[in-house]
Amino acid sequence: MDQAAWHKVAHIPDNLSIIYLPAYSPELNPIENVWHYLKSHYISNRIFFNLEDIINACCHAWNLFCEKGEQIKTVAGCKYAIIN
Repeated sequence: MDQAAWHKVAHIPDNLSIIYLPAYSPELNPIENVWHYLKSHYISNRIFFNLEDIINACCHAWNLFCEKGEQIKTVAGCKYAIIN
């Protein structure tokens, strides 16, 4: 979890262990890798004529990404958070 102020005030159940990311380290946040993948594979180098085109392209990219289970594990996996 990043160290955003609104995350720190959330109630954390006793049965969860939170791993806080160091400040200013987006490369450690798995969702940042997902956004980078989506932009580089589906959304970049395109011309959008209006907001609806952008939203449709993002939804299409997200849906294609969600169909690739193994790709999600590769892109969003973070070895530092695996606890055995």
